Amino acid sequence: MARHADSRGPFYRALAEATGILRARHNGLVVKVRQEKDREDAFRSSVSQLENRLAKMQEFEAKLAKNIEQRQAVLDRLKELSTASFGGDQLGRLDEVLAGWAAKSGLKPDKAVDRFLEAAGRVTDILSLEQERARAENDKAAAEAEAKKAVALSKPTAGAIEAGKWLVNQRLSSKMIFAWRDIAQQLGLPVE
Repeated sequence: MARHADSRGPFYRALAEATGILRARHNGLVVKVRQEKDREDAFRSSVSQLENRLAKMQEFEAKLAKNIEQRQAVLDRLKELSTASFGGDQLGRLDEVLAGWAAKSGLKPDKAVDRFLEAAGRVTDILSLEQERARAENDKAAAEAEAKKAVALSKPTAGAIEAGKWLVNQRLSSKMIFAWRDIAQQLGLPVE
């Protein structure tokens, strides 16, 4: 084309003009492709940065969840101690005692608290069993007293049953027995 640039013919001029237009469009498209490639690289960089931020946020969220779980465990322990009638002063003293115990035994403080709560649970179980045993002894004493009372009341009844059997063995009818009772009442004798 360059060697025919001096030609003044319409074909060569049209061809040169078309080539110039195509070069301009080609150069424009190359610029657009570079711009799009730069934008894509910027987007990839942004995505990478966002993924890194997301990973950091997820780590932070996991730490927060663990922290919340630990604090909930502490709150649960405080509720257990509160139900065991521990007040603020008592909890302070208990904290000092447990810290000292943990230091002497080489335990972590949370393990010392766990062991204390296990021991306290066993003591509570023992106290509950002791209360149950005392209640059972009281029930036993009441039952024994009731049995003695029943035995005392049954002695006259047993005597009356024996007397009734003797009278029946003597061939007395029940009408005769009631008649004797009526006679004894009229005479003022004890009938019971």
